Amino acid sequence: MFSSARCSSSLPVFSILLLWVGTDIRAEPKAIRLSGMHVPQSSGLWYELVVSHYGHHGTEDFILAGLGQFPRPVFANQAALIGSKNDPAGIRDMADAVNAMTKIAESGVPFVVNHAATERYLGDVLISASGSTPNVIDIPGLRDEEAVRYAAQIGGYVLWGIVPFQLLRRAETRLDLEALSYGDPLFQRIMVSVVVNQGNISSNTGDSPKASCVGGNVSGAEALQRYFLEPRTQGRIRAFRMEGVPFQIWWPAGRHNSGTFIMSLGFWN
Repeated sequence: MFSSARCSSSLPVFSILLLWVGTDIRAEPKAIRLSGMHVPQSSGLWYELVVSHYGHHGTEDFILAGLGQFPRPVFANQAALIGSKNDPAGIRDMADAVNAMTKIAESGVPFVVNHAATERYLGDVLISASGSTPNVIDIPGLRDEEAVRYAAQIGGYVLWGIVPFQLLRRAETRLDLEALSYGDPLFQRIMVSVVVNQGNISSNTGDSPKASCVGGNVSGAEALQRYFLEPRTQGRIRAFRMEGVPFQIWWPAGRHNSGTFIMSLGFWN
């Protein structure tokens, strides 16, 4: 059985906090999205395994403070080039994001910069690789939902994650936008699992993250991490489809781990 440790914490909580329920680690997990949130002191939150984008702002500090074990890639989700349903540049279903950016540039249709750092960076990579000069609309501070809404307003294109985009579409049904180009591996962003170092949590002071945890079940956390990495589970991740999205947006990433670590999991014993 995977049970969670009770923690009072001011640690940054990453993209997904997994609460494992039931008596069989092969059962389905329940996930609570806590993007951008912090756990307040005396929250009584229970956690032992954290899943985060590798590049999340809190992951590096958490690991370097000795609060988590080495991050292990488990899966990836992705962004897309998003635009109006009439797709004036004709990029729908283009598998090559660089070629899609070239077509956007040739069409003269605006490309709105999403100032979320990773999306802005990806946009610069696509523009640089294409050698093109798109009609860039760069409004300082415009990011995420607001960048998408602005692109809809002016009939432009924008980069954003497909998962938050789909959630926005559900909330704002009149938003006349679709994910149009999504098949390039450049869109993917790896997520990792981090087993919490229970023994190191209570001693952090100063500017380091602080928390106090008791009853840590490290073996349970490692068992759940191993479950994520089992070949069968990786295949299920590949087969998963988000409601309202007919194409794949979740990708197995276990192979990004070292061969030594994969062998240590005992899949062939």
